[in-house]
Formats: sequence, structure tokens, C-alpha cells
Amino acid sequence: MHRENFLKSGCTSPAGKGTLAPDTSAASIPISGSAAAAVSSIGGFMIPEMNRKGYDRDFNVALTATAAAEAVASSTPESVESPSSGELLVEIGEVLGAGEVALERVIIANMGERLADMQGWTLSDAGGNVYTFANFRLWKGGSAIVHTRIGEDGNPPANFYWGKLEALWEPGEVATLRDDEGQVVDTYTVP
Repeated sequence: MHRENFLKSGCTSPAGKGTLAPDTSAASIPISGSAAAAVSSIGGFMIPEMNRKGYDRDFNVALTATAAAEAVASSTPESVESPSSGELLVEIGEVLGAGEVALERVIIANMGERLADMQGWTLSDAGGNVYTFANFRLWKGGSAIVHTRIGEDGNPPANFYWGKLEALWEPGEVATLRDDEGQVVDTYTVP
């Protein structure tokens, strides 16, 4: 039920569809709560693209900053305390770009009621490829992206990189998310 709600919502953060750029800022907001992180996430590709399409440069920067501030204001956890009670429900929401290493990514979402400490958790495929999360906490309502390609973990925030040169995912393959004790948390079959 939660996976269907996640996919129907079209968003990856508690900011929801109402924000100006929910899919672009979603990765940075639930973890950092920082407008600077959001501007970095959004601005890195949004501003040059808007410039290319002929929008006024000052407008592009102002719109990006406004989107980031709005996303932070609407998605930063209400309490400074880490939610430690309630249901823990972390899911593999989707595998996108299967078959193309530059586009492949796995979306992991915390659909539960509390913070998920994911240090030592793993994401694996049937071929024995395993990504292990280092020190990482996922807020309730937040999401993380695990890219197949090479990159720098945490850049942008809540983005992780498997460091592979070839695609891992193909239709019918099963992605498995395990906690730090090796217990299966969720599985997802690539469509």
C-alpha cells in the first residue's frame, strides 16, 4: 500500500507536489534541511537550462532560491529531536533508467513514522553486487537515491554512488534492501 502511495504521489520528499521543484530538491531536503543544499541541488542544472531557454538570469536565480527556501520551510522536520518511535518502513520505491549506467538509480523512501539509521544497510542485486550505506540517517518522509554510476556519495545530499562502469539493473531483476543485521527490509522487482 505504501509503495503505491509513494509512486502515485510523484514526489520524493515531504515537500510534496506543491513545491516549485519537488523532484529536484527532494534528495537534499529531508537530510540536510538546508536551503544552501537545495539551491546547490536545483541550481546546478536548473539555472543553466533556464538561461539556455532565454529566461532572464536574475529571474532564474531568484526562482531557484525561492523554490529551495519554500521546500526547506515545508519539509524540514518539525522537531529538532530525531523521531525514534513509531513504525519503521523503508522501501525501495523504484528503479529508474534500467540498462543505462548514466541513468540508473534506485529510489529508497522512508514511508514510516520514525528516523531510519541506515548505517551498515545494504542494497544488492541478484548478481552479487552490494552497496553498503556508510553513516546515513533517513528522515521519515525522506528519500535517498543510489546511482549505479561513479560519483561522490553525499554530493548532492542523500545521493549515493555504486561506482560501476556498467549498468546493473534489467527487467525482472530483484533489488534487495537489508538492514545492518542482514534482515530483508524490502525487495523490488524491476519492471
